[in-house]
Parts: sequence; structure tokens; C-alpha cells
Amino acid sequence: MLVAVQSAKKFEELSRKDAHDRTSPNCYFCVSVRVGSEGSFAKMADEIFLQQGEVFARVVFLKKRMRLKSGKEYDEPFFPGYIFLEACGWNAEYFAPLKTVDGFCRFLPENLSPQALCGRDEEIVKTILAFGETVGIVPARFAENDRIVIVSGPFQKMEGNVVSVNKRNRRLNIQLDFMGGVKVVNLSYEEVAHE
Repeated sequence: MLVAVQSAKKFEELSRKDAHDRTSPNCYFCVSVRVGSEGSFAKMADEIFLQQGEVFARVVFLKKRMRLKSGKEYDEPFFPGYIFLEACGWNAEYFAPLKTVDGFCRFLPENLSPQALCGRDEEIVKTILAFGETVGIVPARFAENDRIVIVSGPFQKMEGNVVSVNKRNRRLNIQLDFMGGVKVVNLSYEEVAHE
């Protein structure tokens, strides 16, 4: 955890210092990692960035807060199998060591020519980050097999299709258009109202 904090602080200092020299704002790159290794991959990536001296990028590991029916809360990856890199641009030499980290699959959309997220994908990541890297429990309004509208949190006013509802565990799976495809997102909810 300390490594991630050090890396993030160094990145923020660099970002503030060089803000007037930049020709483009920070962008986000997506890394596909083995599902279940997101946390360890993010920690190792932070360590690699610190070892390289100048911190050119920040590792962004998006998580969501979940609640069991017992009331116990825990965090899990928001997009299982994905880590994001916030950077001023792509630097192949700087990011190359990430390929050696256990759990690395590939840079997206193509390993040989990674590209920054843009359009709706970039908007989704920025919207989530506005609420922090860990998203709290999000209430949603829905009707199964219909379009749903998220009523609060980072996804406020976003729409998706209901895939499944687990009322007993108070969970809702919805489909969102993300990264050129459809991703299923599991959200916990406090109150459920049919439209």
C-alpha cells in the first residue's frame, strides 16, 4: 500500500510541475490482466514505476464496495481482469517492464499498438474516478430484462440492460457498453424501485 501511495504522490507532483509544459491532458490506457491478479499486478506495477525513477504513469485499480446478505462489506475489482494506467501519453520503454509482471495478459486494444481510451470508455473511467478508486454501494432502479437507470453514485443517469437480479443478496448484474464491447457490471443496491 505504501508503494502505491508513494507512486501516486510522485506522479501527482510531476503532473502539477509539468502541467504548463504539456500539449495534451492525461489519458488512460487499459491493461488486461489475469482475473484475480489485479491487486498484486497493481502493486508490482507501482514498484516498477518507482524503481524507474521518474514516475510517468499512475496505476488505477478500480474497485467496488459489495455487501453480503449478512451485512459484511468487502471490495472487489470493478472490471475484473483490467487495470488502467493514467499517463501523459504512451511510452513503450517505460511500460515494457509491465509485460514481465505475473498476471499480465496484454495492453489493449492490441499489445503491439496500445491506444488511450477515448469517447465513452474514457468518460466511464473518469466518472468512476471522480468518486475515488473504490466505488461505494450504488442504489439502482430497475425492472428485470429492461433498461435500467442508476440513480446515484458515479454511474448516476447511466443506462444499461439488466442481466440478472439476486434479491436475496441484493445484487444486480447489468450490461454496459465499454471498451468496444459489452461488459457485465455487478452492483449492490440499497433501495430498489421499479420504473
